[in-house]
Amino acid sequence: DVDEMQSLCLPRGYWPQETMLLMRLLLLTPRDLNRRDANLLQSFSDLGMKNAFSPSVERRALRTLRQLCLELLQRCPEALRRSDARLMAEPERLQRLPTKEKCAIMTRYGEVNVLETNVRRIDRLLDHIPFVFDKKEA
Repeated sequence: DVDEMQSLCLPRGYWPQETMLLMRLLLLTPRDLNRRDANLLQSFSDLGMKNAFSPSVERRALRTLRQLCLELLQRCPEALRRSDARLMAEPERLQRLPTKEKCAIMTRYGEVNVLETNVRRIDRLLDHIPFVFDKKEA
């Protein structure tokens, strides 16, 4: 779906359109512009950067976003993630903890869940890039 290609990470794997716009701009190369004139601003407006315009640029943007999510996930040790998941599965144990500790666990668990969801969604989008651009060109 083209709308998925137009979408920081939010819950359930949805990104603001501006996030993908920024990723496309950061990873754009002169070859992607296919322009030889000096009017760079006109080249950008011709591309329509708010939409996915090139499979290679979109793939680079999504892979970079995926790498950022994975780097953030690596900062949380696996043992801590498993411990948080066990506590979240047992609400009665979680309720017995002090408020600050309970909030920290719920926040950390939520952040890990959001990052993992985004990695899965990015993987799905990467698989669908060829189909989206084939449909646009037809």
